[in-house]
Amino acid sequence: MAQSPSRAATPGLVRRGLLPADQDYQMLALNGTTAYLLDWKQTLHLLDVSVPAKPRRLGGATVEGYPEHIAFDGATVLVYGRSANEVQVVDARNPAAPRRVGRFSTVGPPTAAVISGTTAYVACAEDSVVQIIDLRNLAAPRELKRFRPAAGAPQGLALAGATLAITIREADALELYDVTKPAAPKQVGTISTGLQPTVVALRGSVAAVVFDDDDQLQLFDVSSPAAPVLLHSIDLNQSAQGVVLADRMAYVWFGHDGLYAFDIQNPRQPRALGYQPLPGFLRAVAAQGPQLLTLVTDHDSAGLGLWQATPKAGPEWEPAPAPAPVPPTQRGSIRTSREPNDVAVSGPVAYVTNGNHRLQLFDVHDPAALVLLGYAGTGHGTSQVAVAGTTAYVVNYNGNSLEIFDARNPAKPIRSSRFATAAQPAELAVQAGRAYVVSNRENLLEIIDVTNPAKPARLGTAPTDAGPNAVAVEGQLACVANYNSRTLQVFDVRDPAHPRLLGRSETGSKPLGVVMAGGRAYVACTGSNAVQIFDIKDSARPRLLGTAATDDDPVRLIVQGETLYVVNMGDDNLQAFDVRNPAAPRLIGSIAAGDQPQGLAVSGKLIYVVSNEDNQLRLLELPAPAPR
Repeated sequence: MAQSPSRAATPGLVRRGLLPADQDYQMLALNGTTAYLLDWKQTLHLLDVSVPAKPRRLGGATVEGYPEHIAFDGATVLVYGRSANEVQVVDARNPAAPRRVGRFSTVGPPTAAVISGTTAYVACAEDSVVQIIDLRNLAAPRELKRFRPAAGAPQGLALAGATLAITIREADALELYDVTKPAAPKQVGTISTGLQPTVVALRGSVAAVVFDDDDQLQLFDVSSPAAPVLLHSIDLNQSAQGVVLADRMAYVWFGHDGLYAFDIQNPRQPRALGYQPLPGFLRAVAAQGPQLLTLVTDHDSAGLGLWQATPKAGPEWEPAPAPAPVPPTQRGSIRTSREPNDVAVSGPVAYVTNGNHRLQLFDVHDPAALVLLGYAGTGHGTSQVAVAGTTAYVVNYNGNSLEIFDARNPAKPIRSSRFATAAQPAELAVQAGRAYVVSNRENLLEIIDVTNPAKPARLGTAPTDAGPNAVAVEGQLACVANYNSRTLQVFDVRDPAHPRLLGRSETGSKPLGVVMAGGRAYVACTGSNAVQIFDIKDSARPRLLGTAATDDDPVRLIVQGETLYVVNMGDDNLQAFDVRNPAAPRLIGSIAAGDQPQGLAVSGKLIYVVSNEDNQLRLLELPAPAPR
């Protein structure tokens, strides 16, 4: 379930010390009461921060090149950066006289590194490789193993016990490996994440991930590495630069906008504790226990800040912004990938298509604890999804295709086939082994045999009026709503090889959606802010029965019994109408449905809505149905 940072009083943050930037520092790490800082003058500095008000320099080691990052375990320190295909090793057992004692080559510029005891793990994203290095002899490190993560190039690394966590930026995935035997790493689990994961932090059984192209912090349960679970997504309002975990706290920072702190003692219900604005550029953050270090550059007050979490809010600590109110009818929500545009539900699984060419599958059996199960890449310009059993059908508006996915294992949906449709397929309906697709550009209704998902075959076509944007099927009839010509057409599809136009009727402005129920066709006219109800029992002469006046920009609609549900993208709401008397539809109620709701589905007593602007799937309690 997604959550925005919320207001809270404790714990807070108090600055205990500040070391002005007399050196041009660029990176830091914290090892107990010893801070490691790298500067641009090829020096690794060691500072004693046991007395935060009086940090003091212990010693320094000269390094080569321009390393930008630090990894450590005990007194072994690694420094590395993108400027060289190597990692340098520093022995810091004598903090007053640390010294560079060795180095090892990497296959490409190292992007992340972690150490556990005498073993180091180094990610080289450009070469899609993780190297495992034996550090028992610091002067002569040797490679034990190199491997390629299953999903692609490794970006971030984190290690806890025998579990190595790797973010795969381009695949939007978190992979987990068992490194009990470092020379024989074994992948044991993987889970889909937000868009372009970068930094991962791991503490105990909780992994925290931030992203390049997604404004959120995700928390995962990795106690069973073979079956990781998304615990919570927290909206951040912008992409984070990094995340660190310490005790019960998660600190997330942004280059020019300070940092947030979250209490993750209960990672299923993390609490936003507050926000710390910092002038200049926040280059790095390190934390251990209650102590927090910040490294700020590019400002008059730049330097190393030493902070401590306290039971009370400190004087510099600002309350986190209050979360958006949750509608009383909302039973659950979860963040989706970018710009979700449609949703379908089959059993305990919701299928969501997104503007970033992705089909996501969510476990919705418990509305209060929604879980992302898996995802699959789709073609470009994904328009709509329909589901029959465990088979999902997706049309791609810009990709000119119908894709069919086998979702019997919802954690790993598999594309069964991709079928070339007419140009710009806008919508589809599926019934009895046939898919009905309308082509917005070619003004065409296509009927496709999908009884064998691996080998779909075109059965027949029929020309439509201009700009078909929606299609619905019931029994032997198909209805098409044509956006440009402002018409509703009714087709006889008993013979799919020769679909036949039976009748048509004019509609309101910009008809964008159509559904069929009980001998009626319901057409959402976004330009008229109305849903028109047509009697199509006489298919040759569709007759307008009545009109439901909606709020702004109705885009999707569903009929359940004698109740019509409509989502209005312009007014961000869901409306319910009693349509027992179609000549005079009666508004039952209206509820908030997120920012620019688009997709709509009903299952059981809940209605499912995806909102395009705030990237959410919401489960809402149905407004009371029309009384009988």
